[in-house]
Amino acid sequence: MRRAIVPAVGTLGLLIAAGPSGSAAAAPPGPTPQAFTGTVLGDDIMSNGTSFENAWKVTDSIHGTGAGWNQGSNSSTTLPLTGHASGAEYFADGVKRFKETYTIGAPNASGIAVLTGSGHCIAGGTGAFKDRQCKFAEMGTVDVNTGIFDVKLTGTYTR
Repeated sequence: MRRAIVPAVGTLGLLIAAGPSGSAAAAPPGPTPQAFTGTVLGDDIMSNGTSFENAWKVTDSIHGTGAGWNQGSNSSTTLPLTGHASGAEYFADGVKRFKETYTIGAPNASGIAVLTGSGHCIAGGTGAFKDRQCKFAEMGTVDVNTGIFDVKLTGTYTR
């Protein structure tokens, strides 16, 4: 009886050490998501009808402080409106290129309107953003009297 038990235990030990299959251990890892938050504080630098350009300071919880620029168009010259833009953010470790869509609501009595939107990274990033994908949501305010916007970002980078 002892002879039958020893080989069975030996085989079980071999299976535990080797794993269920050699190919499963060699499989490449899947995408690794990395959550981030950010703050954007900026202003209009050009507005012509429904077309615009913006510039801003950005702080990203992973990539630090940088500067951003975008251009886009709005559905209207009066609020509320929807719009879309594409642009870039410049950090010490690379350039993130992105596209976004957003909605700006009607302003309150003080001229402050709520901005909500979402976006994603596009091809053309450099450095840390060369092979990185991202998705983000944005929520903040726009002062319609000055053009200054203050937006919080939450999102995920994936490599």
